[in-house]
Amino acid sequence: RGFWFDIAHITVTMENYILYGEHLSELDGTVVYKGRRRGTVSYVSIRKHPKEKKDLVSKEVSLLQNLDHTNVVKFLEWYETSNHLWVITELVLASTLTEILDQ
Repeated sequence: RGFWFDIAHITVTMENYILYGEHLSELDGTVVYKGRRRGTVSYVSIRKHPKEKKDLVSKEVSLLQNLDHTNVVKFLEWYETSNHLWVITELVLASTLTEILDQ
């Protein structure tokens, strides 16, 4: 899996997801949307980051790509478009870590 992708590949791959219009949260320019991979019933979290956060997002993705643990959100994919960085992870709807661990 490449670290950064060319725009043509990104456009095709991002078309594999349906992004729902309402955002779940917003903080410091990052917006979190509920989404779904086309052809599945599994929901995902799609985070849109401003390009200015490229270094921070790169570090996060590098870390998440190598983690596989039941208590850590599962990383799926990420993309760079002309204006944003997009990170796709499993969707976790519980409001606190305690609620997640109690499930």
